[in-house]
Amino acid sequence: MMGLFVKNINASLRFCLSVLKFVGFLKPIEPVSFYGKVFYNIYWFSWFMFLAGGIIIAQSGAMFQIWGDLTLMTSASFLLFTNLAFATKAINVVMKRRAIQEIINTSDDELTAEDRMEGIEIVKRYPYDTSKSPAYEVTYVNQLMLCKEDETVQKRIKQCVVKHQAALKTAAQIQTCFTKPILAQFSVSVVIICVTAYQLALSCKIAGAAYWCPWYLCSVRLRRELLIVMQRTRHVTKLTAGGFTTLSLDCFTSIIKASYTFFTVLKQVEDRNEK
Repeated sequence: MMGLFVKNINASLRFCLSVLKFVGFLKPIEPVSFYGKVFYNIYWFSWFMFLAGGIIIAQSGAMFQIWGDLTLMTSASFLLFTNLAFATKAINVVMKRRAIQEIINTSDDELTAEDRMEGIEIVKRYPYDTSKSPAYEVTYVNQLMLCKEDETVQKRIKQCVVKHQAALKTAAQIQTCFTKPILAQFSVSVVIICVTAYQLALSCKIAGAAYWCPWYLCSVRLRRELLIVMQRTRHVTKLTAGGFTTLSLDCFTSIIKASYTFFTVLKQVEDRNEK
C-alpha cells in the first residue's frame, strides 16, 4: 500500500500526487520494456476515457446533433468545455511528466533540506504571514539580533541567493509545462461565463414561448391552464443576498464595476503614500 503514496513534505500535495500516480497520469518509474510501456499507456488512457474522454465524445456528438440551435448549444457547452479543459491538463501532465516530476522533486528537496527550526515550522504550515501583529515585529527584531555577525549574514545571504535561484528555475519550468493548460482554462472560463450570461438572458422569455405553441387547437380548460402559466411567468423569480440586493446579471455587472472602482481607489491611495 505504501507504494501507492507519493512521498512529499506537503500533505495536500502528497495526496494530489498520489491520486495522479494511481490513475497513471504521473509515472514515478519509467518502464523499460516494450510491453511495460504499452501496458502503462493503456492504463492511463483507460482512466482518461473513464474520467473525461467518454463525456467529451458524448457531448461532442450531442453538439453536432443540435448544431444551429444556439439555445441548446449553449446549454450543452458547459460540461463539454469543462471536460475539455480537464483533458488538456491531464494530457499535459502525462506528456510532460518527467519535467513535472523534476519540479516536484527539486521543490521537495529544497524544503526537506531546511535544517533551521524556524524554517521547519514555516514549511509545516505556510509561508510566514507578515500581516499579523505583533508576531511579525517580534520576529523581525529577533532576526536582527541573530544577524549581527558578518559571517552569519554572509552565510544567510548565500543561502537566500541559492534558494532564490532555485525558485526562479522552478518558475521557468512551471511556465514551460503549464502555459498551454492555463491558456485552455482561461479560454474555457471565458466561454462558460459568456454562455451563462446568455442563458440568464433567456429566462425571461418563458411566457412568449408558451404563447407561440398551438394553444388555439387545445381545449378551453388547457387554454386556461396555459394562460395561468403565462401570467405567472411574467413575475420574475428573484434570489436575494440577505434581502439586500437581487442576484441577477445586472447585479453581477454592478459588482464587477464596483470592485474595480474600489481597487482603483486603493491603488491611488497606495501610490500617494509611496510618494
